[in-house]
Amino acid sequence: MSSTGITEFTISYDAPGDLEMHTIDAKDLGTAIIGMHDLISNAANIVSNGSSEADLKVIAPAKEGSLEIVYAIVADPVTTLAVMKNIGIGVAGAIASTATAIGIMDRLKDKKIERVIIDTKTDKARLITADGEIETTGKVAQLVASKDVRQAMHRVFQAPTQGREGAKVKLMAAQGTVELDEDEIKNFVPIKTDVKEKETKTRFQKIVCFTKLNFKSRRGWTIQSKDGLEAGVTIRDDVFLQKVAKSEEAFESGKYYTVEIEKIETVKINETLVKYDIINVINEVSP
Repeated sequence: MSSTGITEFTISYDAPGDLEMHTIDAKDLGTAIIGMHDLISNAANIVSNGSSEADLKVIAPAKEGSLEIVYAIVADPVTTLAVMKNIGIGVAGAIASTATAIGIMDRLKDKKIERVIIDTKTDKARLITADGEIETTGKVAQLVASKDVRQAMHRVFQAPTQGREGAKVKLMAAQGTVELDEDEIKNFVPIKTDVKEKETKTRFQKIVCFTKLNFKSRRGWTIQSKDGLEAGVTIRDDVFLQKVAKSEEAFESGKYYTVEIEKIETVKINETLVKYDIINVINEVSP
């Protein structure tokens, strides 16, 4: 079990006018602090798959007149590192990166995410928008597709500087500084609901027998595994299908095979659909 550590970082707000004079409205400051708390706690839950938490403390006294707020993430070091890396806190070139939430928000701007496709084996993801696809990591995709995370990012980056021309926001950590200008700050818009469709692909191996065969198509097969999985499958192993087509009589249902399966889970508003594909029939298993 990882021990808890404390990691500090600072956020600063700057713009001509009151922010330039090191003052900020107390209500705006409170909104920013609550937003940062929600951002860190939600991000910790997502990047750890719900297995870890992170607390957020304010180190410098937060009061009207502050320009910089010093935060401390209290969590195990692995969770803290993942949270900061995936958000983009202290990440050099975070705005230009497709592997940070800050960088993806800069690309999305006001585009609506229509669908998220995540491959858990490679941790690669695609965000589908009306204007095309944006590639990123699985964790970052989950962050920017989350209503709670997007609302928190809006409160942290945009709300305190809204209506101020020439605004800048800096995130400063030991690893480096990330600076957002006025045009980049405008991209942190909230969304009303979580993305309506998310597709997650997971690959694993099973020992299975085929309980229903379909020699004329890659669809319409069913399997049963030794540990209880029963499912209809699509065969995507062309080599295996060719062998079956050449010697149908030699192929017997009931034989066990080691196979690589891809589970495709699609979560929609009112339903969850699960589909199984056999990617590779690895070998026949001796009785």
